[in-house]
Amino acid sequence: MTDSDRSSRPARRLRRLDPCNDLVFKLLLTGPRSKELLRFVLEAVLRPPVPIRDFRILDPVMRPEHLDEKEVVFDIRVELDDGSEVDVEMQCHPQRGFRDRLVYYGARGLGEQLQPGEGYDKLRPSIVIAFLGYREFDDERFHRRIRLADDEANATFSSILQIHTVELGKVGTLDESDGARHDPLVAFARFLKADTESELQRVAEEFPAMKQAAEILAELSEDADVRRRARDRDARLRLDAAYQRQAIEEAREEGREEGRIASHAAILLQLLGTRFGSPPKAIEAKVQVAPQADLERWLERILSATSLDDVFR
Repeated sequence: MTDSDRSSRPARRLRRLDPCNDLVFKLLLTGPRSKELLRFVLEAVLRPPVPIRDFRILDPVMRPEHLDEKEVVFDIRVELDDGSEVDVEMQCHPQRGFRDRLVYYGARGLGEQLQPGEGYDKLRPSIVIAFLGYREFDDERFHRRIRLADDEANATFSSILQIHTVELGKVGTLDESDGARHDPLVAFARFLKADTESELQRVAEEFPAMKQAAEILAELSEDADVRRRARDRDARLRLDAAYQRQAIEEAREEGREEGRIASHAAILLQLLGTRFGSPPKAIEAKVQVAPQADLERWLERILSATSLDDVFR
């Protein structure tokens, strides 16, 4: 077979587990061989002024017999050597209240630090890192750093609470010439998004940690029980995403319906004022709480009514 024949063949798609599945993501970063990989990811996101010397995982590794999605928390909670607490998670699909949840997680990390009687000067930063498998923000920023800020002064108010989002779908839009090829966070994002052997191999060659990540993922993919549970978890995530989309659409429809009712009520009150003068408060209140069917009936009657009684009989 010639080189041209090989190059013309389509890239072979991976048969490995999807590391963007939150169950696989946690196993990848919290396994017995994963400490240096997790350190690599934390430093890639946080860019600390000095390397992270040590850390400990606050929640246990999920072993195959403990992977029931109804009971296991899939985020990764880590305490760094400087006392900072970091919560790392993978969010595959949009979720209602997602941004508020990140703030809550960060506040939870602060609230759990102090013992009774300790001063607030003992607080250490609480940091939330969310890898997103979808577009949460409209712009093309791949990595977003969020802190408490003074809007008018455009200045940081406090760094005690920090949120980082990494939108994996935007990694393909980065310009290779701006150093993205040598950015460890970009490399990890490309590892998570790789869907061919050649892509995975290219990323693995850039950083030793990515080679280790590929090896750990391959081992997880060979475990039949992990594969089964990852498949079940993926089905659950897809079902939850479908419910989320349905709930969002229902909320939009409810909002549209409420908007139509409010619009019809405003039109009716305006017409009543034009035809008969400012309506009594009792009539105004009745109109504002009326269902859509009543509003439509009263709007029809006002065309021929000679008095308020004719409209509301």
